[in-house]
Amino acid sequence: MRVSSALLALLLAACAPFGDSKQAHRYHVLEPKSGKAASLPVRVAGVTASSFYDSDAIAYSRSPGTRGYYQLNSWTEPPARRIGELLARQSEDKGPVLSLHLFEMYHDAASSPGTVRVSLAAELPGRKKIFTATAAAASFDAQGAVKGFNEAIGGILDEIETWIRSN
Repeated sequence: MRVSSALLALLLAACAPFGDSKQAHRYHVLEPKSGKAASLPVRVAGVTASSFYDSDAIAYSRSPGTRGYYQLNSWTEPPARRIGELLARQSEDKGPVLSLHLFEMYHDAASSPGTVRVSLAAELPGRKKIFTATAAAASFDAQGAVKGFNEAIGGILDEIETWIRSN
């Protein structure tokens, strides 16, 4: 019995492909291109996120009302944390407190190549605004979605800066 089990294991091992057939997990940095770089007269309180988006997973949707996570692609850090970090870099760390909340951030992959959708609320004392952006995914995969996210978030950061200065 042991001999037949060992023989079966050897036969199965011989049929396995050589090398690692698994794809490597890829980690993406949220690096939006912002056209503005002036310092902001605010203190950034940080960014909160809806629970599904408070993750380093990259979200997508194949049909309305559904969401999933890419299995082999992730952010290097949760997008809400990264957005807060990017705004804090521009902050003078004085003045009113800016609070932000990420409502949604996903690749709408119902059709190829898809569109990324981002919704973020910004709040200053006595003022609140919701910013939304969409951008085309560069390709029908996580890497193409990341390029779209960088474009959409860059646009939102520019809009937030304009909004802050419009006080």
